[in-house]
Amino acid sequence: MDIDGYTTKLITILLLCTQGLGACTSHPQRSDELAREAGFTRVVTVGKPFEHVLYEHLLADPGTRELHIYIEGDGTPWIGGRYPAAEPTARQAVALELMTLDPGPSLYLGRPCYLGLAGSAHCEPELWTSRRYSPEVVASMVEVVQKYLLRYDIQRVVLIGHSGGGTLAALLATRLQAEVFLLTVAANLDTVMWTESQGLLPLSGSLNPLDYRQAIAELPQLHLAGLQDSDVPIAITESFTNALPPASVKVYPAFDHSCCWRQIWPTLLAEQPWAVAN
Repeated sequence: MDIDGYTTKLITILLLCTQGLGACTSHPQRSDELAREAGFTRVVTVGKPFEHVLYEHLLADPGTRELHIYIEGDGTPWIGGRYPAAEPTARQAVALELMTLDPGPSLYLGRPCYLGLAGSAHCEPELWTSRRYSPEVVASMVEVVQKYLLRYDIQRVVLIGHSGGGTLAALLATRLQAEVFLLTVAANLDTVMWTESQGLLPLSGSLNPLDYRQAIAELPQLHLAGLQDSDVPIAITESFTNALPPASVKVYPAFDHSCCWRQIWPTLLAEQPWAVAN
């Protein structure tokens, strides 16, 4: 890291801590506590080349053939839109909250440099800012998933991502050597349109699911969107899904970006749209 980059990161840390936000440690700790209360097992593993924090649920059960993999959103990449956050982990872990309602075998796939790993090897602020959906991020997450598929002889994967986690889920979906169902929740599936419409910095170095829509369209999938979502407006979802069958999109008129996905999750899991799709 050059001097300017080091100075920026130091300023970021000081801003967070002196403002009393507690973001240097509390967000990863909250996720750990939520996972522990749900009975999940915390694991740290290595992809290529990043470390990942994982939460496992019922993976040791014999006969497991279907695994639900949850991926969290972008959290807090920036402070004030100017300084990269020292700890990008989400304040509200929506995907993790949804996983606590899932009674079956599941895996929470931590993103590189998240959940307290921002200072670990190979991590730089670009990996949770401009390059948050970069080829190296996607490749490392695919590597981790493939290890689980081989270890437990998993036949089917349901990839579940909230917000930017849905972006990553879409990018992982065609790269896994398994039967995959893609399920996104309030996901920014056209990252160029999303950054432009929201007045955000371009995600230079990141992949855009829209560029892979033809390959992704061959997979069974369902995309959930909230009509009141101002973080990822419905037009972003439609930009990606307008060429897909209508059944692949479900809009909830009263929902926004974070509310109220927990309310419908048990019913959605019971309906098992991935089973119907196959």
